[in-house]
Amino acid sequence: MALCTHAGDELGMLEDMVTSLDDIQLVQIRFELMPDDVEVPAPHISGIRSSIDVAIPLKKSIFSRMPSELRGGQSFGIHIIFFTQGVNETQLISDLGIKGGDSAVQDSLNHISYSKMCRYFEKFQEVFGMANEETCATVGTVNKVLAELHQALLAKQPRNIDALVLSGRACRLMHGLRLTSCKSGKDRTAMSCTLEEVLLMKNELSLAPDNFDQALDVIRRRGTRLTNTEKNIGERRYAFSHMQLRVLPKLFRPPEGTFGSNYT
Repeated sequence: MALCTHAGDELGMLEDMVTSLDDIQLVQIRFELMPDDVEVPAPHISGIRSSIDVAIPLKKSIFSRMPSELRGGQSFGIHIIFFTQGVNETQLISDLGIKGGDSAVQDSLNHISYSKMCRYFEKFQEVFGMANEETCATVGTVNKVLAELHQALLAKQPRNIDALVLSGRACRLMHGLRLTSCKSGKDRTAMSCTLEEVLLMKNELSLAPDNFDQALDVIRRRGTRLTNTEKNIGERRYAFSHMQLRVLPKLFRPPEGTFGSNYT
């Protein structure tokens, strides 16, 4: 998931990311038993750019728990599903069509990704089926989330936060791994990650709705994200100015006293 703006330099970053993710889909991964005399395992990479093989050594205690097919050397690929939504003031200008801006690139990428997610969901159902009550409940929930995601994408609202939230939830429900990034990976990314954490508390740990905003405030003030900014720029502050704060979506606004315009 990318939070880059679809204009200026960040558009170029987005295009580079799309190309890189397309290349990752050419990678095949397999597991192998790590020799007893190896202390620090390292993956073995072979092949050419259009066909890359990555062999990951595992300790015997882990390797023995793998399915027989994977222990036998069967490889597997990675399904890349890439949703993108800018959230800052530059994206707002682009979404509204001001100064010639438009969201055509963003819309195209998201609709392609939605189609990929639906195809993956079909495979997910084939593998897990209706094995038990828990699986049946998961399939039903994913169906509902995907329907809501489709409606969110069709709505074409400026800085469509619903698309980010729903695509992330669908990925998690289908046991996918999630990566989130913006230009620097510390400010807009911090707002997105902390929002996802509190949504998890709400959806899976029964966080009371009245406590949602408080939990979001606390985790942004006292969580690890300010530590991440300190490691990057030497200051425990998110790099948002007061002007930027006014136009950020409400759920992406940091608490008072945790941001400043002089930090980049």
